[in-house]
Amino acid sequence: MKIERAVDRYERDILKNVVSYTLCAFTPRAQWMRQPDIVSLGAARELAVRLLKDNPRMRTVMLYAADQHDRHVMVGSYDRKLQYKPVER
Repeated sequence: MKIERAVDRYERDILKNVVSYTLCAFTPRAQWMRQPDIVSLGAARELAVRLLKDNPRMRTVMLYAADQHDRHVMVGSYDRKLQYKPVER
């Protein structure tokens, strides 16, 4: 039997009420956060791949979902090889 944690309910609540997506990219000695809200996960994933292709120093791009209360939860990430890894819940 799996015990549900409060954080699981919190994340599930955000994921049920997503209004936008935000990207956060990691580059050594720098940080980049995409603030303009992206309306779909597909568009966020496309932008993440484009960022990695255009910026050879960038190591990873993380995708976050946001709800109407500006609460965020990570949904996945891309690595340098352009492989998408969803967050397992």
